[in-house]
Amino acid sequence: MRFTLTLLILTLWFRAVPMADGKPVGTNDSVATKLEVILAEPKPQERLTKLNELGAHLSAAEIHPALAATAGFKQWRERAVLQQAAFRRWAELSPVDAFDYIASLPDSSLKIESLHAAAINWANQNVDKAAAATTRLSPGPARMDAIITVAAIWARTNVTNALAWVDSLPEGFVRQSAENGILYIWVHNDPTACWTRAQKLPPGRNRNALIINIATEWAALDPSGAIKWANALPDVAERELALQDVVESWADKDPVAAGDFALKLPPGSGRGFAVAAVVAVWGAQNPQQAAAWLWEKLDSAGQQQALPRFLMFWAAVDPQASGQWVDSLPAGVFRDAAISSYIDTASYWTPERAAKLALTLTNESVRHEKLATCLQHWRELDAMSLQQWLKTAPVPADLKDQWQPQLSAGPKTDLKSHP
Repeated sequence: MRFTLTLLILTLWFRAVPMADGKPVGTNDSVATKLEVILAEPKPQERLTKLNELGAHLSAAEIHPALAATAGFKQWRERAVLQQAAFRRWAELSPVDAFDYIASLPDSSLKIESLHAAAINWANQNVDKAAAATTRLSPGPARMDAIITVAAIWARTNVTNALAWVDSLPEGFVRQSAENGILYIWVHNDPTACWTRAQKLPPGRNRNALIINIATEWAALDPSGAIKWANALPDVAERELALQDVVESWADKDPVAAGDFALKLPPGSGRGFAVAAVVAVWGAQNPQQAAAWLWEKLDSAGQQQALPRFLMFWAAVDPQASGQWVDSLPAGVFRDAAISSYIDTASYWTPERAAKLALTLTNESVRHEKLATCLQHWRELDAMSLQQWLKTAPVPADLKDQWQPQLSAGPKTDLKSHP
């Protein structure tokens, strides 16, 4: 197994360890023996893998000797790998002791990742004490990460206490980030209660993201209640955003009812997004029914907005059935739009079928563009069959002139797998 070193190359602090006979003084003999064997391994990646495995299985008594031994390592990456593995192991065995020790190190990616692991384990054992310990840390990225980590764990068991603790922190980015972490957990457990806090947030990306989550979770439990909540939002943009996501979540449970509601929304971009969401979700359940609803119920603007998202899924999972539906449509703007959307996905899977549909496009420039896309993918999959098809297919002369010489010279590739 190839072990990839993920730590950033930062200056780390290591304790000096006196040496005797080429080995660190005070190191456990079993650890020293194991390290001697590992460091003698000629393959660098094997050394890293074995150091990581050693650190992950250290006993409590071996933690300190292993960490002390790293001071004698010649390579920084080997030292970092064993330290990180040892800290993670220590965090499993004794998170309180590991937390206190790691907290004394200078800030680095190693400290952040290792303290993160210790904070998780400690918070799962005693969240109150873990929270108090994180607030005592020196300001810096490790402290911020630890506070956010503990706040998220606390939110899973007692949101009220978690928020009370976060509210006691000084105003600033750390407090805001911890609060956001709590809200994004709370919203999945109790979206209605979460809104009592989220509505106090200032307008912006974070508030909008929470509105989306609240709408999705609330509609899954109580669509009518979620609609009432969304309609009561005073801000027009927030109201449209919430209604779109309420409809999309509702469609996962009852696409017919959600679709009927979406059609009653006021004309505009919000209505367009909502009906497109219904078609997309419905299409994953029953694409034939969704296709019929799209064709029969939506106006031209709604159809144009819903088609790409709908066919991106259907053409990928069933290019044959979706292609037959597209081909059955009457000539016109809708059919051309459906063909273009179908080709965007189906040309990867069934370029021959997509190319035949591309030839029926009304607009010449679009026809040439989409046909070229199909031929490119077809060439990658089966250049020989493309060459035979081009001999008799009603392909524009300029495209034939462009492709035939390349194919006659031999296929660039003949991949039998999909991108």
